[in-house]
Formats: sequence, structure tokens, C-alpha cells
Amino acid sequence: MQAGGSATTITSIELMDCSLEDIGARVLSEFAVRNHDSDVLLENSDPRIAKELTKSFRNNYLQFWDSLIRDSCQTDLLFLSRISPSGRAERAGEEKPCLVSSVPLFDSLVDLITMFSSTRARKIRVAATEAGLQLVTSLIQTVKLHADTRDMKQRQLDAEINKRKRSNNLMIRTLKEALVLTQNRVNSTEGMIKETFNRVFTHRFRDTDANIRTSCMRSIGHWMRDHPLFFLSDFYLKYLGWSLNDKNPDVRLAVLVALRDLYRASSENLALMDTFNARFMYRVIEMLDDIDPRVAAEAVSTVGLLLEASVLPHKDAGAVVSLLLDRSEHVRCAAAALIPSLASRESRNRGAVPPPCYVTHSPATKIHNENIRDTSRDTIMSVVRIIKDLQGSRARSAITVDALWSIHHSTLSDWELLCRMLLFESPEVGKPHDPVSDAELTSNDAAILSNIFACAVRRACGEQLLRRIDARGMTGGRATQRLSIKAQRKEKEYAQETFTKAAMNSIPSLLCRWSSDAAVIGPLIETLRHVKLEHFLLMHRENDFEEILNCIGSLFFQHSSRRIIDACVEFTFHAITNSHGALNEISRKFCENSFHKISERLHHVFTAMKERNGCNTSHAHEGNIDLICDSGKTSYAHSTLQNREIYFQLHGDLARLNAFLSLLPPPAIAQNPLKKFNFFCDLTSFITSAAHGSSRVSVHAVALALRALSLALRHDILSLLHKKDLSISAIAAHVSIRDDFIFNAIALAKLSDGLYSGSRILAKAVISAVTNLIICCQASHVVFDTGLRRAGIAIEVLETLELRFSESTLRTIWDTCNRLLDIPAEGSVQGVDAEDYCADGEISRLAYGLAMYDIAKTTHGFVAAELLANYGHAGHWTDHAIAAIFIDLRHLGPHAAGSTVTISLASAFEEIVVGDQEVAVDLEEAFVEFAERLAGLFMVGSQRDRVAVRCVVEEGLNFVVPTAAPNPMRLSFLSLGLKPFIPKLATKDAKSLIDPLNTVLSAVRSEERAALPLLDFVNCVATRARGACCR
Repeated sequence: MQAGGSATTITSIELMDCSLEDIGARVLSEFAVRNHDSDVLLENSDPRIAKELTKSFRNNYLQFWDSLIRDSCQTDLLFLSRISPSGRAERAGEEKPCLVSSVPLFDSLVDLITMFSSTRARKIRVAATEAGLQLVTSLIQTVKLHADTRDMKQRQLDAEINKRKRSNNLMIRTLKEALVLTQNRVNSTEGMIKETFNRVFTHRFRDTDANIRTSCMRSIGHWMRDHPLFFLSDFYLKYLGWSLNDKNPDVRLAVLVALRDLYRASSENLALMDTFNARFMYRVIEMLDDIDPRVAAEAVSTVGLLLEASVLPHKDAGAVVSLLLDRSEHVRCAAAALIPSLASRESRNRGAVPPPCYVTHSPATKIHNENIRDTSRDTIMSVVRIIKDLQGSRARSAITVDALWSIHHSTLSDWELLCRMLLFESPEVGKPHDPVSDAELTSNDAAILSNIFACAVRRACGEQLLRRIDARGMTGGRATQRLSIKAQRKEKEYAQETFTKAAMNSIPSLLCRWSSDAAVIGPLIETLRHVKLEHFLLMHRENDFEEILNCIGSLFFQHSSRRIIDACVEFTFHAITNSHGALNEISRKFCENSFHKISERLHHVFTAMKERNGCNTSHAHEGNIDLICDSGKTSYAHSTLQNREIYFQLHGDLARLNAFLSLLPPPAIAQNPLKKFNFFCDLTSFITSAAHGSSRVSVHAVALALRALSLALRHDILSLLHKKDLSISAIAAHVSIRDDFIFNAIALAKLSDGLYSGSRILAKAVISAVTNLIICCQASHVVFDTGLRRAGIAIEVLETLELRFSESTLRTIWDTCNRLLDIPAEGSVQGVDAEDYCADGEISRLAYGLAMYDIAKTTHGFVAAELLANYGHAGHWTDHAIAAIFIDLRHLGPHAAGSTVTISLASAFEEIVVGDQEVAVDLEEAFVEFAERLAGLFMVGSQRDRVAVRCVVEEGLNFVVPTAAPNPMRLSFLSLGLKPFIPKLATKDAKSLIDPLNTVLSAVRSEERAALPLLDFVNCVATRARGACCR
């Protein structure tokens, strides 16, 4: 009773005189009365009180039942009335020993437990069920004890009978009687187990309480492992199979844990469970996709045991391998743990030649190392095949390596082996040739292996391969550096050291070997930014470093893949920023030569395009480019081929220029004003021709040129502000180029909805270039303001560096950005740009930048207000941008936040006034929902927010009542737009609004229908003034 939370006490006299039904009804009634006569409250007791009163009570409670059974077994009290004094089991009708109670002990216990385990009181039912399950557990231990005693007696009897001398007949008779008595006790105890199981377990395994069902599954798993000959039959195994479909994940998890322990305990268990496995193993495979990651991970372990025992065919391993891409790290780690067994089984199925176990002329250590190397090779090739089966891509390779790292990090970080596999080195002399492991890789396998190589290097150097998901369900922008302790830092340094040694010897050969395969060469170049460059100086291998740079330079201009281009620039940046002495000079010279080559190539392309645009444009390529006929003799096909070559080179060189400017300033033009002027003129003229439609070029090319010129201008302003001898002419030249760029960008923004309306790429490029330039100018002005004034630069000159847009210009930029924030209906967008219409974090960031620029530097104020109109229906990135704006507005003061919200509400309300009357009701509902969303941004408990809400209400009233009399067309704004803010208003602020509202109310006719919104709003404010919340 105490374990069930009941204060009822049952005496021994009541137990003997009353029936079990009467006892159960009394306990239930008193238990319900103590909980205010409510069955619902039986499950609502305070768990903290129960924990304080019954600390460690569960263990003591179960130990009590275990001690009761064990002590009764030792004193034979448990077997009275079930075994006669002669050792045989009693039958019905025979005379029983005289006991205090006419009912045997075991029967009394089972009757009480059965009765209480079926009661409606959940806590009592739980306590009784735990007692019944513990009763079976203790009986199983009793059976095992008697079975051991029986076996010992049997051995003693056999030894006594087989004595060569005369055997002791008295001893033999005594042993036989003891053997019969022990066997009868075993049989009787197993009968007790079966009776308890049938009366308790068979009813409680499907109880409405998931905790009871979980306890049942956990207990039967222990019983099957402790007494397999009794429980490993289809009669008992079916309960595990049925519970695999339980709706509660804890129950399913308990079943899988029980199966895993049974499979792992003994191979004989698998033989006894063959019928169960044939019926339910495919249900276990289905649980690999369970919604609960704990259940899915446990199902992986269980399926792995079935695969290892050859119960499941190898083709079903694909379901486990696919879980390497699962979202849950727990599931990925569980799937990764099975890769060694799957790899070894796959090798056996392929019939691979095993590595030699002896070599007469080699030491034993070398044999062992070669065997390990062969095992590592097989493991890596298995990983390659796994990624190929997963339709291996760059992202899936990273996911797979991250999942396998905790188990196979030593194999995946064997840099020499990975380099040898990519170089296709032949086996050593004296080692037999394995056609499977030593065969050359295909191009696809080599691409996957190089991705594995790159991911392993990043992971070994401490980077996160996956973007972690935070509590808001959002992912980080980039894989960040892993936080580490001292031991992890040492491990990282060691991995970087070993990789550097392997890279210095093998990377040049690898780059030459795969120079024509972009899918392989890209990941290899990415690994170079983890090389420790000081090793080249310490080992006097500057020539090798220069050779690597020259190879990188040739690959940089040979391939147009963005991954290769970015990898080459990242290594160049790494070489410049992390090298010293001669290496730094070599790196800077390489950077200057590369940028100069890009500038020259672009100049030639722009010149060729100008020459072609000056010819007769009688033919044009269908799509993005103009085709010019040089003369009547030049064929149209030849002209098309030449134009395609020109524009292909244009795209590649603009991509290379963007990659360089993203990380490095333009070194070739920093010290040469003429080169700088020519560089900016080339880009400006190209953008100008595209903005005025004089040359129809690819949208991607225009977007790349816009971004490149924006990056160059940002580098230029930083270089100007760092100069000690800054001149006014230099600032004027920069401002002239910048203004031309802004003018052309605005023209392209207008064309993005017209001539180039087929793609969002140009619009995004315009907004990104302009906004980032604005942010750079403002940040640079703040940082260098004090230093420039100390240098004697006039404030007027400094202010010329600021960007100040007119209202029309800012309106054009914002309208273009606002169109990008709109997400069209599902299915309304098809084609290449369909993926671009999702919630875009970059566009939201740019919209935030434009809004803050409008608030801080201009007096227009419409950008932030119109951005608020996207709250709740433009994606989570936009919502987070709006939340960030509100944080900044709070710092600017309550009037800034209130004014922005009021302008947003007023502009949205004007759309209702001028909108179509047929959809007026829908527009009003949408407006009310929008106002409620904005009101939800303010917190009632914040004093700053309460002041901001008061500003919203006051400015909203000024919008409705601009003069002494209210505007009749705007009265509905009070009930639709301002009413949701009244519950967030402080009581004293609401009282201060009563008199002004009464004055406005006296100026209108309250009996007119048009005054109803005003009356409703006044009543709402009056309710709030009394301290209540209006609805």
C-alpha cells in the first residue's frame, strides 16, 4: 500500500476474513477520498513529495519481494501444500499440513498481486505490477538454484553408482530421494512462474500506462536471458514481437534492447528464435526509420547482430548504410559502428584474396603492418562504395566521414595510404597481387576518395564537417572550428604535422596526376590550406613550395569550376597570411602575377566584345549573347563558336576575379594608378553597356561583374583610408567611380524587372553589391573618422565618402529587395531558379542592412516600415532579421520603434482603403493578423516596450486624427490596427488617453455607423484603464 501511495493498512485478520474484492474496493475508495473523490486526480500527485518520502524506496521495495521468495525457498515455506513430505507433489483432496492460514503462501501472494495490478488506481497498479514482475524474477533465480543443486546431486549419484568398490546403498537411496525432491521443486517453481506470468504479465503488457508496458518488456527480456530453455519459445517470444508496434517509443526501445541482449548473449539463442526471427525481423528493419532516434539507433545495433549472424541477407545492409546521412548524430554513430563488419563481410562475399600470413624474407613486424594496411585499404574502399551507393556528393561524403570518424579515425587519417591509393602505386615486391584491392580507381571512385581525403583532413584539424542545428531549428552559416581541450589540441597538431609530411611528398604528384579531372583536383587543393608552411623553410624546400604554387596557378586558369577556383584562392590567402621570409615573398609575387594575368585576360575579352559590338548585328544568338557577322564570307556557325569562346572566357575570368577579391585586395593595382584606372574603367564600361542595353550579355556575367566591382571599391576605400598621404584627388576619383557604379546598379535594378526578368540572380547581385558597399562605407567612416581628422583632412572631404541616396533611388533599391523577399505559391515557379525562391538568409541580411541605413542615415523611414510587413510570411530568416531590427530600434529609443511600427501599419492600411472592395473583408482580416503579429513583438513585462507601445498608440491616433476632427476614412484603423496593442499598454498610459479620446468622440456623431470603430476602440482603452484586458 505504501509503494502505491496509499495510507490504507490491512491487518492479517482482515486478510483472512475478507474477500479480495472487498479489500480492493476499500483500498480504491479510501485512495480516491484522499484525492478529493476524483479519479483524474489519482495521476496528479506531486512527484517531488513522493520522491522525498520514498527516496530509494523502489530498490528496497523490490528487495523485499526478492528476500521474501528466497527466504521462503530456503525454509521450504514456499513449497508447503505443493510438495508432500515424501517429496511428491500433492494432489487435490489430499490432507494438507496444518498452517496458520488454509491458503498457501504463494497463492495468497499471487491473488493479492493480481487483484491490485488490475485496479483503476494507476500508482497501486504500478506497484503491484512491479511486485509481480519481481516475483517472477526471484522465482527464476530459485529455479536456477534448485537446478544447480539437482545437477550436483545427479553427479554425486553417478559417481557413487560407478564406484569400483562396493557402493553405499544408503547414500544412493538418500541421493535419489534428494534428486526427486529437487526436481519436484524445480517443476513446482516453474509452475509458479507460469501461473504468475499468466495472471500478471499477460494482462499488464498491454496496460494503458506506458511505464508499466516498458517494465514488462524489460523484465521479460531479463527472464529470457536468465532462463532461455523455459522462455525462448514462441509462446513467450510473441509478446516481444507484438510490442514492436507499440505507440510509445520507450516500449519499443525496451523490446529492441531485450532482443539485442538475447542475440549477443549466445548463438544458441538465435537457433531457438528462428521462427520469431523469420516472422519479426523485417519489422525490426522497418524500425530503422523510427521517429525516435533512440529507437532507430537501437534498431541499427539489433540489425547489425542479425547481419553478423547471417540471419539477414547482405542486401538488407543498404538500409543501415543510408542512416549515415541521418539527422541524428546518435543514429549516425550507431550506423558507423557497423561499417567494419559490413566491410569484412563484403570482402568475403567478393572473394578477395586474403593478405599473406607469412613471408620468409621479411620480419614479422613488417608482416603485421602490411596486414593492417590491407585491412585499412579494404575499409576505405568500403567507405567509397558506401558513398557511391548513397549517390555520393560532396555533402554526403562529409556526412559519412563525420559519422565514421569516432570509430575509423585512425584509418581515415592514414595520409600515406590515401595518397598511395590516389597515386595507384603498385604492390611491393614479394607481395601477391590482389586484383580487387590493387586495381586502379575509376574517375568516379577517385573523386569520392579525394572528397574523403579532404573531409578527413578537415576533421583531423579540428573543423566541424556538419552545420550544427541550434535550439531554434536553424543551422549555422559555416562549419566552425571545434572547441577543444589541451589533449585535443595536441592531437590536432600531431595530425597536422603528419599530414604536412605526407603532403610535401605526395601532393605535387597528385596534382599532376589528376590535373585534368576537376572532380578529383578540387578536394586535393582544399587540403593544402591545412599544411604547416614552416616545414618548407625548416627543411629548405622553398623550391618545392614554389613548384606547388606554380601548379596551383596553372590549375587556377585551366579549370572554371568554382570549387577549384575558390580552393586555389584560399591556399594563396593561406600562403600569404601564414608564411614568413622567402615563402611570403614567393606567395605575394604569385598573387600579383595571378591578378595581373586576370586583369589582362579580362581587358582582352572586353576589347573583343567592344569590337564585335561595333560590327553589323544582323544575327544574334538565341538567349543571352549577341552574335556579330564579321563579313559576308564568315559563316554564322564560326561566329557563334567565337562568341561562345569569348563569353566562356568572360565567365571564367570574372569568377576568378570574384574569388580573389573576396579574400585578397587587388595587389597589381594598389601601387599603380594607371592600372587601377584601367581596371575600374574596364568593369565600369562593361556594366554600363549592360545597364543601357547596348550589349545583351549573360545575366550571370553581369552579376559577377557587379560583385567584382563592388568588392574592388570596398578594397579601394579601405586602402585610401589607410594611406598616410591621402589626397583629395584620390578621394574624388574614388567617389566618381563609385557614383557611376551606383548609377549603373540602379539602372540594372530597373532592368531586373524588365529585360532581365527571367532570373532573380541579377536582382540579388544588385542588392548585394549596393548594400555591402553601403555597410563598408559607413563602417569605414566610423572607424577612421578620428584618425582622418587628426591627419588634417577636412570634414567636408570625409563626408564625400558617405553614401546618401535620394528617396527615389532608395525606393528603387528597396522595391527590388522587397520583391526578392516574396515567396510565391508552391508550384508557381519552375525551372532552374525554383530553388532560389526559398527563404534566403542572404537577402534577409541585406534587407536588414538597408533598413538600418534608412533609420540611421536618412529621414525617409519607409524601408524598415515596409520590411515589417513581411513578418510571419516571408520565411524564418526574414523573421529573424525583423527581430534584430526591433532590438536595434529599442536601443535607438521608444520613439524610433513606435514610429517605425506606425508607419508600417499606416502603409498597410492604405492598401485596404485603395484596394478592391470585393476582397475588402479578406484584406481587413489579413491586416488584423498583421497588427497582432507586430503587437506580439512587444513584451508586457518590459518597461521599454510599454513606452514604445504608448508611442505606437499616440502616433496611430495622430494618423487617424490629424486635425481637430478625425478622418472618417481612417476610423477603422483604430479597431483594426491599434486595438491589438491596447493589452500591451500600461494602465496609467491608458488612463491618460481617456480625455483625448472623449474629445475626439464629442466631435463625431456616435449614432452613425462610421463611428462604431471609434466607440469600440474607446471602450477597449477604458477597459484597459481599469486594469483589465480587452478582447
